[in-house]
Amino acid sequence: MRIALHRFFCAVAVMVVLPFGMASAQSADPFEYGWNLDGEASELWFLSVKKSKIAETSSFATLSGLITEDGQAQVRVLLDSVDTKVDLRNVRMRFLFFETFRFPEAVITTQLSPDLLTDLHLTRRKEIELPYTFTLRGVTLERTTDVAVTLIDNDRVVVSSITPIAFTLEELDLEEGRRKLEEAANVDITPIGVVSFSFVFDRAQPGTPPDLPEATFTPAAVALEDKGNMTEEACLGRFEILSKTGNIFFASGSTRLDDKSLPLLENLYDIVNRCLETAVQN
Repeated sequence: MRIALHRFFCAVAVMVVLPFGMASAQSADPFEYGWNLDGEASELWFLSVKKSKIAETSSFATLSGLITEDGQAQVRVLLDSVDTKVDLRNVRMRFLFFETFRFPEAVITTQLSPDLLTDLHLTRRKEIELPYTFTLRGVTLERTTDVAVTLIDNDRVVVSSITPIAFTLEELDLEEGRRKLEEAANVDITPIGVVSFSFVFDRAQPGTPPDLPEATFTPAAVALEDKGNMTEEACLGRFEILSKTGNIFFASGSTRLDDKSLPLLENLYDIVNRCLETAVQN
């Protein structure tokens, strides 16, 4: 009986200790196999202020990203998936502010140092200073911020902002978009945006490198809104917003449309096809 109990307790000890031993072994290389972003579990928010005192928090529904085996990290934000919780406000943000038909995504990149994270399997959470680049509308900014890296388990990690990150709209080439929003919504908007994030990564499988899907360049096909026919109110609201974009271009000295007009016209075509009960006249 004593021998049986001894064997039982030894087996329990092996089952308890072994996973931690495996985690320690794998954690010697924190980027082993690479990591894929869990887009559904990850979040990116931005805070805006209108009328000098009304703060609104919005987010993006579609994120993709990875961390390679050498620690290069990238997160892509599909700007067409901006979510303010109000349908026509989403449309204004897409067409007037971000101009997603011209600039479909924002990209965040950084280089993670394995030296800073080799003991993450022991500490479970570390705060590190992280230099990164942020690209939006063809503008690239280089910044540094403090992030928390939290190991949920051996194959799941969360990288999150510790303090919000502030940007001026001018440095991101968004001042014209802000003026268009102010005119369309008839409100004053503070020219500063504040961003926070929580990115969740899962370890890739051995022999299957992490994959980063490309953002689509046809925003009408992936817009974060209901599909199918739209109500007359939704159609009229969209036509009014499109009329304020100012993104119809003609070749110099010609009545021929420039190819730069095509992305907006494709979105207009999508809307017209979904407004079957609305009469459209030249």
